[in-house]
Amino acid sequence: MLPENWKELTHASRNAMLAAFVLVGVIAAYNWIIAPHRNYLLAAQRRESVKDDLIKKNQAVRDNVKTKTNQLERLQKQFSLIQSSFCDPVQAQTFFSSIQNLARQQDCILSSLNFLPVKSKSKSGPPDADGNITTNRAKFTIIGGYKNLVALISRLQDRPQQVLINPITIASIGEDTGQLKCEATIMIYVIHDKETTPHD
Repeated sequence: MLPENWKELTHASRNAMLAAFVLVGVIAAYNWIIAPHRNYLLAAQRRESVKDDLIKKNQAVRDNVKTKTNQLERLQKQFSLIQSSFCDPVQAQTFFSSIQNLARQQDCILSSLNFLPVKSKSKSGPPDADGNITTNRAKFTIIGGYKNLVALISRLQDRPQQVLINPITIASIGEDTGQLKCEATIMIYVIHDKETTPHD
């Protein structure tokens, strides 16, 4: 509007015009100055919220990993404990070979030792899978005094690997001799690698 026409406006029109200019100025100032800062603050708030969420999720993942690690360590300890009760094939062979010497050391006589068919404990999976477990058994007859037989059985079971002797039958050979005949089945568990797994 031209300056000469400004004088012709009424007082109310001038006020309305000034108010319009002020309003336009306020809007322009808001868009140029306040709005960018407001948007920046909103973005910062959103970033902080996302950051907090990520921190919480990260902590949850760390807690979950720690729990799983503890569970894995417990399972590994249990597995090691169970595995120590098994023989490997070499230990199994050595064990059965030592029965006669152990009997002699306890003043007993090993009169017979017959090996029974090997039984597989691994029913699931192929027979040549890693870690196949078999039950190696033998039936033996030993003659000796009562204390000697008890000492021999204790020696046979006195090892880290599990040795089961069952059933056991003891009968007297004669009243005059004081000797007893012990018949029993001895059993051990053998864990095999893939290369050493026996086949039926």
